[in-house]
Amino acid sequence: MSKPVIVKDKIAPKKPKASKIASKTTKVTGKTEARATITIYNSKHKKISTANATGKGNFCVKIKKHKAKSTLSIYAKDQAGNRSYKLSIKVK
Repeated sequence: MSKPVIVKDKIAPKKPKASKIASKTTKVTGKTEARATITIYNSKHKKISTANATGKGNFCVKIKKHKAKSTLSIYAKDQAGNRSYKLSIKVK
């Protein structure tokens, strides 16, 4: 009897795509890898919100309002723990 072969996922998700963010925005929507965890950080790299994408990769993350011209960073992390490159969005 042969041993099962375990293949580890070492490929990070693609950078997520997200909606524009205005100073009055309270939710960010977008698309990423299916079932990935989306995390949003403020300009001081403090985690401000997190949510899980659906099986189709859609996500909706609730956030507090942010000042115009501030920058938010969005990352996707897949179920294997691989993290995407960041998506930086400037608040309008």
